[in-house]
Amino acid sequence: MSDKKKVDAPSSAEDSERTLVTLDQLSQTIEVMSSVVNRLRAHLSEQVAATFKNSEPTPETKQSQNLIVELPAEPEQRRDPHVTLH
Repeated sequence: MSDKKKVDAPSSAEDSERTLVTLDQLSQTIEVMSSVVNRLRAHLSEQVAATFKNSEPTPETKQSQNLIVELPAEPEQRRDPHVTLH
């Protein structure tokens, strides 16, 4: 019975390789999601800036204006938006 367990159980090398592949896939997924979030942030910032620029300030908005600051992504996180990760 112990011989059967040895045949059915994946080796430590196979487990390690599977773990590395999974980690690589997770890393790529995180990069893609970060890219999407950064694009959405930029798009929303543009919309807010355009709305703010085109709107007439009212007495209420003059008293309680919010400062909107766009934080750019770290340089190492910037990716070519045309590159597809798999």
